[in-house]
Amino acid sequence: LPYANASVLTQAISPEDVTTIPRHQLILGSKKAHTSLSGQISVVGFQADDGKFNRTYIGTNSISNSRFNINSELLFSPALTLGSRIQLGLKTNPSESISQTQPNSSSIQIRRAEAYLKTKRWGTLTFGQGETASDNTAYADLSDTEIAGRASVEDIGGGLYFNGVSSNPQVRDAFNGLDGFSRKVRLRYDSPKFHGALVSASLIAGSHSDIALKWGKQLGKTKVAVELAYTSPKNISSGSNRARGNETNGSLSIVLPAGLSLTSAAGQVRANSAGRKNPYYYYIKPGYEFHYFKMGLTALSLDYGQYYNFNQNKDKGTTHGAQVVQDFNPLDLAVYMGYREFALSSPGRRFSDIHLFLMGAMYQF
Repeated sequence: LPYANASVLTQAISPEDVTTIPRHQLILGSKKAHTSLSGQISVVGFQADDGKFNRTYIGTNSISNSRFNINSELLFSPALTLGSRIQLGLKTNPSESISQTQPNSSSIQIRRAEAYLKTKRWGTLTFGQGETASDNTAYADLSDTEIAGRASVEDIGGGLYFNGVSSNPQVRDAFNGLDGFSRKVRLRYDSPKFHGALVSASLIAGSHSDIALKWGKQLGKTKVAVELAYTSPKNISSGSNRARGNETNGSLSIVLPAGLSLTSAAGQVRANSAGRKNPYYYYIKPGYEFHYFKMGLTALSLDYGQYYNFNQNKDKGTTHGAQVVQDFNPLDLAVYMGYREFALSSPGRRFSDIHLFLMGAMYQF
């Protein structure tokens, strides 16, 4: 089914799809017991000027990287479903980590290796490697431009060093979207949806835990999605500048009938080390989407964010950007362009701004 027909909450939070193009799947078996094969190829190229170097980088888009899925499901009864998911991430020159000193790298990542038990009355219990309850809760986004830019602005260009010098901070040191515990080996519970709302919680290997509240609803022709999450202590930064503490994050996204949208996110880590200030940020993205071309949706957005105390106390990272995404539904393809600027101020240090122009495409199968 076309992804746009999914629930509002799924549209806003799904880590599998960040565009509205349909995802075709090869399905083997019957309606009661079947296995489906699907995946995507996600590539991005960007030109980055750091004040010293002006270079072109080409690789996998870390917002939603190339991947291959094998999903199996058994409808044991109308009220009980057993299933499993395997998902491999294919990371070739990932956009979040390639840098002036390391422009090339590749790896295969086990994103999911999990089994689940789903009931209509009691909810879903999942165990194995996969998304924790707090994963992606900072990224509720109905703008349809998420593939080109979201609150985790470090996903594209995060490995770049300011001033092109490896002894300086990288973008990802000063900018952090705080996506909870991301993907881990865990036991996760998701409650049944109640008027569009659900509660998720997970127990994570290593004695960690998190909890999240998610709500998505279509009110007339207006779509709204809200997410909140809280985690046990986690680390931000490292060494003498390490900030360790409980993380809180949240996001909100609204799409009006006229196609206007507004997406916002914020997060904070309550540092428990003496003298260490709390890392925190806020992010906002207005957008507009319309159907001018028959082949698919066109979506535009601008965004702005400020990120404080992530690399060290009194650091301030500021970013703004622009995104445009065009869907080609008959081809299962989306193409996009964007611009982003990273600026970092730090006590006693001066850095040139990083200017980044990007183009990319995602093909789903």
